[in-house]
Amino acid sequence: MDALHLLFFATLMVHMAIATHSEDQLYFTNLRDIQLFVDNNTRKVIANLEHAEALDCNICDRQIYWVDNAGKIKRGIPGNDSSVQVIVEDDLVEPYGLAVDWKGNNVYFSQRRGSGSRHTGQGRIEVVKCDGKYRKVLRHQLQYPGPIALDIQRGYLYYTDLIDIWQAESDGRNARQFLTDFGANLDTGIIGLALDTEANILYWTTGLTSVRNDQLSMIKWINLTDWIPESSPEWTLNSNPDFHTIDNTMGSSPHGIFFLHNVLYWTEIRLLSANFTVLREGALYALNLESNITRRLVSNSTISPQDLSSFSDMPEGSTGCADANGGCSHFCFTVPDGQSGTTSRCGCPTGTRPHTNNNTCPDLPSNFLLFLQNATIADQVRTEIRIVSLDIESTFIDVLVPINIPALAAYIAYDTVNHMVYWTQTNPPAIMRARLGGTEVEPFITTSIRSPEGIAVEPYTRILFWVDSVLDHIEVVSLQNNQHRKVLIDGLDHPQGIAINVARSKIYWTDLDAADARVERAFMDGMIIKPPLQTTMEVKIPTDIAVDPLTHQVFWADIESSRDHIIRYDESTVSYQELNIRGLAEVRGLAVFGDVLYWSDLESSDSIAGANKESGNDRFVLFTNYDGVMGLLAVNGSEEAVETGCHFDTCRELCLLTESNFTCACREFFQLQSDGMSCADIPPLVFIATEVALIPYDLNNDRLVSLGSEQWQLRALAIAVDIRENMTYWISAEDNLIYRQSVSADFTQPVQETVISCCVETPEDLAVDWLGRNLYWTDSTRGTIEVVKLNGRGRTVLAEDLDRPAHIALDPLRGDLYWAPKSKVEIYRMKMNGQGSSSELFWQDDVDDGGSIFGMVLNYQNEPDVLYWGINYDTAVPRMMQFELGSSSDPALFATIDTATPLHLQTFEEGTVYYHSAAVFGGGTVRNIIKQQTAHEGNQALLDGVLGNFTDFVIAHHSLQPGVHECGVNNGGCVGTETLCLVRNQYEGSCECPPWKIKNVVVTEQGETHENCVSTDSFVLIATSSDVHYLPVPPPSAVSRGTPRPLPVGPFEDIRAISYDPINDSVLWLDRAEVLRSVTVTASSFWDILPMSEFNPSSLAYDAEGGHIFATEVAGFQIELLTVNGDGVGSLLDDIQSPSDVVFDGETRTLYWVDHGRTINSLSLNDLSQETLPLTGPRQIQQLSFAAKSLFWINNNTRTLDITIGKFNTTSRVTETLETLAGNVVTFLTAVPVDDQVYVFWYNTSDRSIYFHNGSTSAVYVQWTAPEDIVAFAGFVNTSTTFSTLPCLETPRPCSHICLRQTGGSVDCACPVYRTLQDEATCSDVHCGDLFIPCRDRFSECISSYYICDDISHCSDGSDEEHCICNDDQFVCGSNTSICFPRANQCDGSIDCPNGEDEVSGLCCSEDQFGCYGSDGIYRCLDMKSNMCDGFVDCRSHEDEDNCPVTSTTPTTTVPPSSGSVGENLITYITIGSVCAIAVLIVVIFCLCLAIRTIRKHKRDYTLGASRINSHNHSASAKFSNSPQPSAPRSDSMSVFSEMSMGTHSTNLGPYGSNLSPSADGTCKRFSAGALSTDPSNPPPSPITNQPSFIMTELGDAFSAMYSEDNYPIAPNPSLNYDEMSSASLSVSQRQIPAALNGGIHHDPRMQPMYGGRGGGVVMRRGNPLHAMNHHHHNHERYYHPGAHSHHSHNAHPHPSQPHNHTMQHYHQNHHHHLHQNHHFPFQAHDQLETESTLSMTTAHTDNQYDDVTPPGRPPSLATEVSEHYHHIPTSPASLASEDYEEEFLHQT
Repeated sequence: MDALHLLFFATLMVHMAIATHSEDQLYFTNLRDIQLFVDNNTRKVIANLEHAEALDCNICDRQIYWVDNAGKIKRGIPGNDSSVQVIVEDDLVEPYGLAVDWKGNNVYFSQRRGSGSRHTGQGRIEVVKCDGKYRKVLRHQLQYPGPIALDIQRGYLYYTDLIDIWQAESDGRNARQFLTDFGANLDTGIIGLALDTEANILYWTTGLTSVRNDQLSMIKWINLTDWIPESSPEWTLNSNPDFHTIDNTMGSSPHGIFFLHNVLYWTEIRLLSANFTVLREGALYALNLESNITRRLVSNSTISPQDLSSFSDMPEGSTGCADANGGCSHFCFTVPDGQSGTTSRCGCPTGTRPHTNNNTCPDLPSNFLLFLQNATIADQVRTEIRIVSLDIESTFIDVLVPINIPALAAYIAYDTVNHMVYWTQTNPPAIMRARLGGTEVEPFITTSIRSPEGIAVEPYTRILFWVDSVLDHIEVVSLQNNQHRKVLIDGLDHPQGIAINVARSKIYWTDLDAADARVERAFMDGMIIKPPLQTTMEVKIPTDIAVDPLTHQVFWADIESSRDHIIRYDESTVSYQELNIRGLAEVRGLAVFGDVLYWSDLESSDSIAGANKESGNDRFVLFTNYDGVMGLLAVNGSEEAVETGCHFDTCRELCLLTESNFTCACREFFQLQSDGMSCADIPPLVFIATEVALIPYDLNNDRLVSLGSEQWQLRALAIAVDIRENMTYWISAEDNLIYRQSVSADFTQPVQETVISCCVETPEDLAVDWLGRNLYWTDSTRGTIEVVKLNGRGRTVLAEDLDRPAHIALDPLRGDLYWAPKSKVEIYRMKMNGQGSSSELFWQDDVDDGGSIFGMVLNYQNEPDVLYWGINYDTAVPRMMQFELGSSSDPALFATIDTATPLHLQTFEEGTVYYHSAAVFGGGTVRNIIKQQTAHEGNQALLDGVLGNFTDFVIAHHSLQPGVHECGVNNGGCVGTETLCLVRNQYEGSCECPPWKIKNVVVTEQGETHENCVSTDSFVLIATSSDVHYLPVPPPSAVSRGTPRPLPVGPFEDIRAISYDPINDSVLWLDRAEVLRSVTVTASSFWDILPMSEFNPSSLAYDAEGGHIFATEVAGFQIELLTVNGDGVGSLLDDIQSPSDVVFDGETRTLYWVDHGRTINSLSLNDLSQETLPLTGPRQIQQLSFAAKSLFWINNNTRTLDITIGKFNTTSRVTETLETLAGNVVTFLTAVPVDDQVYVFWYNTSDRSIYFHNGSTSAVYVQWTAPEDIVAFAGFVNTSTTFSTLPCLETPRPCSHICLRQTGGSVDCACPVYRTLQDEATCSDVHCGDLFIPCRDRFSECISSYYICDDISHCSDGSDEEHCICNDDQFVCGSNTSICFPRANQCDGSIDCPNGEDEVSGLCCSEDQFGCYGSDGIYRCLDMKSNMCDGFVDCRSHEDEDNCPVTSTTPTTTVPPSSGSVGENLITYITIGSVCAIAVLIVVIFCLCLAIRTIRKHKRDYTLGASRINSHNHSASAKFSNSPQPSAPRSDSMSVFSEMSMGTHSTNLGPYGSNLSPSADGTCKRFSAGALSTDPSNPPPSPITNQPSFIMTELGDAFSAMYSEDNYPIAPNPSLNYDEMSSASLSVSQRQIPAALNGGIHHDPRMQPMYGGRGGGVVMRRGNPLHAMNHHHHNHERYYHPGAHSHHSHNAHPHPSQPHNHTMQHYHQNHHHHLHQNHHFPFQAHDQLETESTLSMTTAHTDNQYDDVTPPGRPPSLATEVSEHYHHIPTSPASLASEDYEEEFLHQT
């Protein structure tokens, strides 16, 4: 042969050697599909897979089998995607290897069972039939099983465990580890495995230990014929010389491997980077073992081949297993026969033993353990039931019971009769059951269950027992009918595990009550056996419990952290033993079988273990590292049945074993009949409400029930029933409140209780939540739906601002609430716990005819549940609608109604609705209730006779209120009497707090969390016009902030002011009803404190310790005082210029108020001292608040238009600005202390947000979402616990009015203005004096009786002009304004008035007199000679000076009320000389100009004066008046102090104070005109000193005192004898203040306002040195009277000791000169002075020419106009100078 032929032949041989077998067809998994490689091409044969990995081919059925990492084993026919089916999917975690036994028709697979973790020791090798039927675990407790290979010809199974290779017979027996590859990667282990069965060579692939997993791996092989197990039980890489490595891999990284026809195939997976860039393509390789040539078959970036196999070269032929499954019932395995051949062997599923013939197997083991394993896989919660056979000794393999439980299960039980397994689960709570084989899975108990825990089956009486740890009871149910169930034992604390002893008819259970954990027992009929099982060791946290059926001993586990242990208790000997078992963590299951006690541990690595039951010794572990192992149960299939005597014929529903026998029982609400076996339902009862009574009606028998008590004679607007407690609830037609009454079987002795005692306006309907144990009702006027516990606690507004809600219906099973508005055909839906979105429109009628809903009701007997409602149209025919609850379908028509105006809808049977109609039917009878079934079936009339006004009715039957709920037992774990548990759905509730509390989480010793509601010490009350919202302010450490929620209080009508009473925990408020009221925050009590008609407080403050309420009114010029009981009423401070906000500091007992927006003043209730606080900076103060010794306010800067928040520290006396709020509109502010911080809250109307400032930063605290805007805003602290004693609040109250608590707990009493202290505790009534009367509603206001019905309102409440029928031409009979006579009847000698007022001697004049009414409204007789045409106007109508000849240029003035002789003296004083007349004219012109300009510019009414009696160096101490003084006409002479404590420092009253003395009878001396000096050359010393000065003038029987201060000098009248007058004016107090305490309170006159006025006072009892109350405010209600001219010198100079300011001095001198030189001082008549005189000052002028500009009810006063200029003068000389008020004044004048 030549060379060319030789070369051709060699090349041909090489190609033949390289080429694969032309018939080979390779199938490989490619993650998402399976592909076929044939003829150098690939194509998909099965697509749409889930990460397919290992595969093998079965020549028998021509199908491919594969595993995917989703936990499934599947098979399918190549080219037919629809043929794919799952054969294994349960209990398959991380499957890896797979191999098919095509002879025995078995599929082998490995699974790592690590749930993502590695080396857990739970790996397995298992086998299943090719159709998925039957399953057997061959090897278990492996670390990391990998690929599998089968040698069917020899009957061997090869598998790997990490880096170990094992060999076993094909049924798993005789397993041997024969090789460990120490060169393999410990992370990945052995990757691929393949067999050359002809050559008996094993190949495997593995990653190297020195390289990463994504780099090179190796192919290794070994010849198995060289291994003789007997001589070489184990090969290793170092000891085996026949170990080989294949190097010719073309640099690839082999993964899956397969041998066929002397060619070794392998895959190389695709390698991706982190950003999914292809780093290495996927490929297939082939190595011809004869030529040692490697070829890359395919390489592609789109494939990533994993494993590969082929159908080729699988020899066909029969063995024992191939023929009829070898005669085996389950598995047939080909195994070595021990003689180099094979044989067949039958196998049984895991845990079962073959029968005696060794060919057949039972389906289940006879004895076994059942346990639960909870797991969360891919965020899905699931529980597995696993069974462990006890039939095979020392072999514990757990097998999954093929039941899908998508919930967490806790305990398990087994019915040995029907082979059913029962388990309890949560979320949703239920008791489930199924066949142990995995079939007939169904819910058994799903309703009226919350947290089922321990469970036990008594198979012979067919009863299931379980405990519910939330509902806290033990319940039983028949296994034959789950409707036959009842609560066996109620009122437990926290039951957990349960066990039964059938032989002794007992049940045992553990109770985890934190305060009293215990193990209890009872007979099976529910009779508790006392005492509980006891040991000398304290029971802490008992969990599960078990009973040994052989010895009847009881075992329980206690998992208390310091000593976990298991106790064995022998009940017969009353002895116990702590078993010798240590290292427990959290035992959750106990079971006894034979001599072994088994337990499951939730936290220990020894998940399930066992030990000797007598001692705890010989401990062994069944399973390790099983997560979530819970309940454990031992089943003894050989246990003999117990004869109990219970059969269906014996008891119709429930048969319960007793101590010696059995008893029959009925389900809930059914009654055991007289035969002792059968049960009957309790019939339905109808309660009908009429206008006179509540009448029961027997629905089944169509008859009324005779009542046994008159207490059923009640009027109800709406009624509801609670079946569980046999209670009726109703809205009373008497008072709109809500009541309840118990219903006994014979309707006798009902017990009536009040549920809602106040604060309801127009309740329309109510509904009982029988599951949550709450009551809901609607209020159409308030627009609210409210909820409260059935006992009336925890009242909460669930929804507000609704559109007149009327009808209401509840669906607790879904947590929905339906309501319908009044006079609308609409229905709304919301959640019963108020959470989520607000009410949504559920249904709206499409009939455009107007009308309203007349009733809504739910029926739970329908399937599904149905909501019915009825509609009355204006003209159309009424109709009823229905809606299937929980469905997505639309509401549908149920029936039309042929009865006019149906009312009050109810339901009972399925598909039946009842309603009321008063229509007259045939025969003239009245049918009150109509039964409507459907539109087709028509209706049926019930209940003959007329019942009166039919207001409502309700059908009472247990079927209408099914189930129980966690909220109905122990309030659902919501701790606290005020904490509501509101239904969320049929299983769960939510803890909700009333508005005045916030949620708090409580953790028990067992680690359980509960919610409760706690009060916050700090809170803010936010008022709208119709509601008060409560904003709790928790400390900064709290998890969440409070939110403003409406309080269930009211009703409110246009709220004007609010405050808070911490003692009664009540809100005080005043609204349009003009009554000061109080209501507890809980709405439990409501009371009126005092009518306050026409009194409109702008602010309220409450003194909790003293029980005082302080109120300010801007238009009232005073601070009113009243006690919380409404008895003590009066003016605390009088004649304040313009008081607005008032706050009270309870710690220092100081009252603060804002005056005219410029100053903040204080009054101490300890010593009654006053002060104007030294604030700095420009101010326009609004919304004053006090907290933590600081005052806070809003300051509106009118210049910069900025709003700032000011703060004044009452300790450091420093003013600062907390926050500047530019561009915001802030309307309300308040401050509250929170721990050691102060939160300042304010409301910004710009963004409707409530902001807060915590001392360093500010932010939005909460958004204001209520539709109504805020009208009041006040923060408070509940200080009720800080008072140890409250003597002022004792009953009876120690003081009638003002109560001042002293050190040591004693009290001092004081009186308001115009009242005197009659004894040590009681103040007198208001005393107005002769010819004066008090106004009706104003606390301390007196007016002249002449002012009645004069068309001018002199009383602030207008009561002097009410009920007036007299005109000006008629005479009014005193205060009786309804009796009038012509004026001609007056003084005609005939009495016309009932009391003779028309003939009073003082009003009837003699012939030489004439009578007229003076400007003060008093009728007087004047001398015709001296008073007629004398140049002075004495009569109000000027009749004494009309038509008189002009004889003098002296301007007409007005004289004060007096006798004629006094008038003559005054004329003498005035007519001194013509020089004075010129001065008078100048002053009149000046005052006219000034008044006109002031009126035009300001339109305000202030009076000028100064009432301070404290100077820079000295201050007076005085008590308040003991003398009642008139308040109208109000003169300063009557209002400062009526009792003056002089002490030894009489100079405090001026240099003339020592000349003052009382008369013998205690009244002040009277003076004549002659006593007054008129010598201008010898005037008394000037009072212009640093001491207060008094200018006194006598007019008849009355005095007026004018007080001035050194900074405001007033020139004295040189004609007055000051020494004598001062002596006579002042009286010495009966009790003098000690000299040491007479200094008073320091006042800086520079800080006092320029305006002044009359002061009011308070009288003190006992000898305490209390300082005088001094007022520096305008008097807006002062009345003045005619008086003579008084000539004064203006030779005034300030004292050298006082700060001097030329601007002030110039201003004062000019003003006081012009004001006082040319004008008189008015004085008021008073016939009798009381025991202690009143010192006061008056600076005012009255001229008739100003009557037109005087406000109604205010007598004219020039001083009113002049004072307007004083209003703008700053309070310090520095500010006066800077503002240059002198220039402004001169410009204006």
